[in-house]
Amino acid sequence: MTDETPELTDYAITEAMLRYGGGFVADLGALFRRADDVNQAILKAAFAHVWAEYAEIARLGREP
Repeated sequence: MTDETPELTDYAITEAMLRYGGGFVADLGALFRRADDVNQAILKAAFAHVWAEYAEIARLGREP
């Protein structure tokens, strides 16, 4: 048994954005799901702080 947690998927993070985010963050999650790989990378870089915040929310399974 290890203490390692599995890496979160983009789907899990965008699900948290859609479920717990305000209008802009929810739209960003939806936009990410529709984007191609190049544009997904651009969105992740441009909104890294939002991505990190919602990765934590997804990890917890709820708002902090």
